[in-house]
Amino acid sequence: ALFLGHDSGLTHLAAVLGVPTIALFGPTDPTRWGPRGKRVTILRGPLCQCSNWEAVQQCFPKPCLNFSVDQVLAAMRQYLPG
Repeated sequence: ALFLGHDSGLTHLAAVLGVPTIALFGPTDPTRWGPRGKRVTILRGPLCQCSNWEAVQQCFPKPCLNFSVDQVLAAMRQYLPG
C-alpha cells in the first residue's frame, strides 16, 4: 500500500512501479537524485551545511536529517485510507 524509504535504489524502484512512495532525504539533493512520480513525497530536514562529502561523513548529529515522526506520519496519511 505504501513504501517508506531513504535515498536508495529500492525507493526509486517503488516510485517507478507506481507504489505510493515517501522518500527521506538528508544531505543529497532530491531535485537531482530524488525518485520521480505522481505518487512520490520527499521529506527532508534543513539544507545540509557541509562543504563536501567528507564533511557529511564526519557530521554529527546530522541536522539535515532532522524531520519528525509527525511529519512522516502526515505524509503517510495522504496515501493510506482512514
